[in-house]
Amino acid sequence: MKTLIAYATRYGSVTNAVAKLVPLLDGEVETVRLGRDPVPDPEGFDRVLVGGSVYMGRVQPEVERFCKEHRASLLRRRLAFFLCAGDEDEGKRREALSKKVPEDLLEHASSLGWFGSEVHWEEMTWLHRLALRMATGTKESYSDLREENIASFAEALKG
Repeated sequence: MKTLIAYATRYGSVTNAVAKLVPLLDGEVETVRLGRDPVPDPEGFDRVLVGGSVYMGRVQPEVERFCKEHRASLLRRRLAFFLCAGDEDEGKRREALSKKVPEDLLEHASSLGWFGSEVHWEEMTWLHRLALRMATGTKESYSDLREENIASFAEALKG
């Protein structure tokens, strides 16, 4: 099984989650950070995992661009999505993803994973810090990556 993990991250939370996911997957795994790394053609992979993080109710535009550019190919592959997000509400996470990902891709996906969240306070822009503080009261960095969710997501992909 050859797997492509295509993901976007703003401050590194998704990169950290991907580092925990990769060793749990079987076969050959290639990772690509959307917007930074060259993106291989998904045609060369059996399975594609697409991930991002939610900021102010939206997933990164790089995720949207990747899904739209490779839509036909993604519909012919095993496909799954994952998010890093602080919101415990599954409906809100799904809504954030559906704003950027075509509905047919979401319906085609075998899994939708939620890996928890991290805040990298010192790296955030002043606007993101202000918005986060107003929304949640958070004023410092933390990590709440859900390793059990990452493991469950990886296990579900084996079936």
